[in-house]
Amino acid sequence: MKARSRAASSSTRASSTSTSRPIKSIRGAGTWADSVGVGSLLPGADLVLPSLWEAVAGTREVEWGVQRADGKFEFTAEMARCWQWKDELPERGLALVGKHFGRWAAVIAPRLAGAAYAAAAERRESLTALQHEVVDAVRQQGPCTGPGWGAIAVGLVERLWELPAVAEPQLDLARAVVASSGELSAADLGGALGWRLRPARETLDDLVDRGEATRRTDGEIVLYRSV
Repeated sequence: MKARSRAASSSTRASSTSTSRPIKSIRGAGTWADSVGVGSLLPGADLVLPSLWEAVAGTREVEWGVQRADGKFEFTAEMARCWQWKDELPERGLALVGKHFGRWAAVIAPRLAGAAYAAAAERRESLTALQHEVVDAVRQQGPCTGPGWGAIAVGLVERLWELPAVAEPQLDLARAVVASSGELSAADLGGALGWRLRPARETLDDLVDRGEATRRTDGEIVLYRSV
């Protein structure tokens, strides 16, 4: 991510932005989340997922700020939308946003909230004593911010969403990632969902066996694509 001066913004943006129609409203962002199933807030070098930033800005190059005449920085219009919508999407029930699969912020469609929660059962069972104390505090008091920075509040999925039982959560999540990411490897899927390589490969092979995906070999890499 980078910042730039306001004077340079017009030419830089024109050369790096695609011609696709950018999202301009929170409802449009919700529609985008439902269409991709699982995405990210911002693009990452190792992430195959589509990002809300790209849908808003039309480019993978993230420009977080512009420098004003007084030397101070402020968000670009695109980053301001993404930063605001990360809170508004869950508040309006349009998407689940948070670090559900790794250190990056995921954007998950409501139809997959139950799958994301169910798939994280093993992680919840391995919480430390301190983490359980944090969970109890949030359960009692609602979303809480960390010390020193109030820009991000942490809440509990089960407090905000209805979570129906899901029979095959891993398969549901994998289907969404394969469908929205084009062709990908087991390592790509693992990076997108925070899984180890073996379960990622087994899940993709299961989709192939069910006739929902195809598999091909490119050199030493096995690649999968949604049917």
